[in-house]
Amino acid sequence: LVNGLWYAGAEAIAVDGRRLGALSAIRPFEGGITIDYRRIEPPYTVVALGDGDQLETKFDATPSGQYWQRRTEGTDVTLSMAPSSELEVPAAPRKRTSTDHATVVKEDR
Repeated sequence: LVNGLWYAGAEAIAVDGRRLGALSAIRPFEGGITIDYRRIEPPYTVVALGDGDQLETKFDATPSGQYWQRRTEGTDVTLSMAPSSELEVPAAPRKRTSTDHATVVKEDR
């Protein structure tokens, strides 16, 4: 789900109020999931910020979107999307936005 939202153009994503980033770890765990090693129980609320007019359409066209269409057929699993101009996600933790190590690469001429 999250990968499909990134692929569809989401600019920021949070699951149950936990901001995700490129280094976030999401894993299944005993009927729930962990995000960065913190357990989260279903049901999950996922907030994705992006172009509300296109995010859902682009998501549906991704492999993740197609998986979720099949996953929700004939089961009690639901996925609903509703564009809103009033959604927020928490700021990314500073440790995920700062650079500790960097090296300047000299250009070969």
